[in-house]
Amino acid sequence: MPLTAGSDDRMIVVSDISEAASQFTVGVFVTTMLLARRWFEREFKPWNDRRPFPNEGLSYKDYSSTGPDLDGLRALMAIANRCPGLLLSVVSPKGSQRVASAKGDVKTHPELSDFRNWSDPLFERLMRSSCAISIAMDQFYCHPERWNLLHDTDQLFEPPRRETAMLWLNSFVCVVREGEITPMLLSTKEEVADSLFAKALLGLPDVAAGGTGSGLNAWNTKYGLKMEQSVGADGDLKEKDETIVLWFADGSRSLVKLIVSYGDEPDSGCVHLIGRALRGDDPGS
Repeated sequence: MPLTAGSDDRMIVVSDISEAASQFTVGVFVTTMLLARRWFEREFKPWNDRRPFPNEGLSYKDYSSTGPDLDGLRALMAIANRCPGLLLSVVSPKGSQRVASAKGDVKTHPELSDFRNWSDPLFERLMRSSCAISIAMDQFYCHPERWNLLHDTDQLFEPPRRETAMLWLNSFVCVVREGEITPMLLSTKEEVADSLFAKALLGLPDVAAGGTGSGLNAWNTKYGLKMEQSVGADGDLKEKDETIVLWFADGSRSLVKLIVSYGDEPDSGCVHLIGRALRGDDPGS
């Protein structure tokens, strides 16, 4: 598989999209290099081996909202902070106006004819994901010889859409990067199920997406969030989500964490920058 061997100059983009039980769609994209193997060997693996149940507790659903479980979550956040890279979370309120339509765009852009049988929601997900992945790669600037996309389970990359989606994504990134790149190698969660390294990387966007979506859902229900608002964590969130959001707010670590949001209006969406909105103890210190 793509992640089982290779040189340290290989870029890795890990992505997860969360929509369940939230008023928001949250896509989280982690960009790092294969140098992250050093993080895995020196930081993650020793911590994982010391745990009562190794290889477990690497997703948002694995942790309860309160209680002893949160000590494990805080420990995971501390380990994640040492992974070199960028964690970009893209938030969109559900029900926002579509930015792409397979049926409409194919009529006006014949070069999109490969998508004529795609549903509008799936086509839009590909367009937004392509944009976010390109931004994440561009901000984590480097010149890798090869790069990988490690993606959680998603209809985008199921046959027969996989080849079409990958061709589009490669082309889109080339446009953003203003130059040719070596075509990416795709690995899905199922394809790397036996790789603890891949499982560790996939855990980062999974936890971030779950906590961000649940936290923003609670805030939006209570406050009706606008982009210019600042809100506090005190008493508004489940302890689990507060732990994740406060971790997100800390930008002083090797893993840089950013949140962007968009909606139909300039002031719609979520809190403008969680890192400035929250103050509290760093769960990853």
